[in-house]
Formats: sequence, C-alpha cells, structure tokens
Amino acid sequence: MEKWCEASADSALSCTHHVFLRTFDLTQSNYRYNTLHIDECLAVYDSDINSVLLTYCYRYKPDIIIFSFLGGQPTYNPSVECCVALKNMGIYLCFLWHDSNPFDFAFREKYYEVSNLHIIYDNAYKIIQDKPKYLKLFVPIDDETLFYPDEQSIDVSFIGSLREQSRRMLIFETKRRVPSLMLAGGERESGLNAGVYAKLIRSSKISLNYSYHAFGYWQIKCRVYEVLSSHSMLLETANPATRQLFKPQVDYIEYENVDDLEEKIKYFLTHEDERLAIAQNGYNAFKASYTAKHFWDAVLNRIEKDKSL
Repeated sequence: MEKWCEASADSALSCTHHVFLRTFDLTQSNYRYNTLHIDECLAVYDSDINSVLLTYCYRYKPDIIIFSFLGGQPTYNPSVECCVALKNMGIYLCFLWHDSNPFDFAFREKYYEVSNLHIIYDNAYKIIQDKPKYLKLFVPIDDETLFYPDEQSIDVSFIGSLREQSRRMLIFETKRRVPSLMLAGGERESGLNAGVYAKLIRSSKISLNYSYHAFGYWQIKCRVYEVLSSHSMLLETANPATRQLFKPQVDYIEYENVDDLEEKIKYFLTHEDERLAIAQNGYNAFKASYTAKHFWDAVLNRIEKDKSL
C-alpha cells in the first residue's frame, strides 16, 4: 500500500490511509495487521519491495496480505514472482483495484492466477465482467470521524480534482453562473489533508459530483459516499453507474448539463425542505448498505469462506 499521494514524500498522505487503514481500524477490532508501504521502501530506504516483503513474511508468517498497487509505476509494486513465493508459503493474497480502467486490464490479469481474490470497488458501468475471483464492492469511507452530519454553512461546493477536461469546463462554467460555488482541490491540487477535505464536504448544503472517467466510462469513487454520509445533498451527473446503487431524484439529484445544473442549484438552495428530504434519503441509503463495516464484513466473510474450502 502506498504511503504518499503520487508516491512523493513531499506530498500529503495517500487517501488509502483513511479509506482503508482507518476504516479497517474502526470496524474490525478482532483482526491485527501491519502495513508495508511500497513507495517508502524504494524512496526512503532504497530497498526492493520484493525482498522486504518476503523477509517480513518469512519472519512474521501472516495469514492474509491485502495489496494496493501504484498504477503505472511497476518499480514500486511486488512482482508476480514474489506473489508466487508468498502464495507457496500458504498466504491468502487479496488485491484492491482502485479503477476498472480497461487499459490496465493486462496489468490486473497478470496477477489473476496467483491471486485468491480481487476487490474492484469503483462500481464502473459495464466495464468489468464477473469472474470467480472478483468481488465487486464500493469505496469504504470513515463515516465516524470524517464524514458525518455537521453544521452546514457552505451553500454549494465542488471539492476535488479538476484535471479531467470535461469536468473542468463544466465546473468553471457553473462557477461563472453561480459565484457562490466553492471550489477546492484535493490532495494533488491543493494538498488538502483528510480532515480539511472532510470538513468542507460536511459543511456543504449541496455537493457536486462528476463521475465520468477520462478514459471514457462511468464509475463511482469516494465523493458520492462521502457526500451522502455527510447529509449533504448530492447533485450528480446523470449516469448509469450511480443509478446502480442509489435512486436518482430520491437519494440524490441528477443533472444533464450546465444549464440544468445551474437551475437545480438555485432551486434547491431556495427549497430547503425538499433539499433536506433528499439529503436524508441519501444518508439513509448509505447507512443501510454502503458503510465501511458493510465493505470490510463482505471482504473478510469472503476471505474466511475461501480459506475454509
């Protein structure tokens, strides 16, 4: 698992800390774990992750390893040969995949035979087919200490990356039309730590999202769950991915284009009862099925089931 955003020691801690480590801590007190940071191995200690990981496992004999790789940076990631050696030691190997990007299919597949389980959690629409070792889930978030209902003093916000061109054009045009729209980058653009980022989400009456991936498909990443768990009303691009998990116009509001987005921002800021009802529906739907406990219970139940066979 990486330690820093973009594997750079000059950057903030990677979101994997609060998305995976923190949520595991909060929900799975019966398990004990240690963490090896694949970027810290190379960048700080000038050590090869393969030798470090094998040495660690020979010494401490873990039952399960959950990998989170750095996409596009193979020098940081454990090799297939290392994973074969780990599996021959009787260790259950589970891989977390942050994106269903079809261009990374070969990268994912080269670990398929040596793996026991692949967790794919971005809910991409019609991208990943079902396979015996795939477990399709959602993003676990810290809904206890980071994303929870709070006082809301910001009318409307978009907190996140604007690197993707169509997202950037939409958000900047919305900002021109709705000057009160608050914009702030995430870890990469603004170096926001998890606490500051979460506070901005929690403080927003309406939060915008844009779920289109630059490689041409729809997916659900963290922000949808973060917004819903914070009792903020989600204004989301009309897309088939989000509709698979939540009910449009009930749990959240869809928008079609910048004109529609502008109209709906202005409408719901002046119709508080409707906005609060939708925010409550979204919050209830999140709590019913998509909390961190739901995520980790599903993962660990699957692992225990596999190990018992």
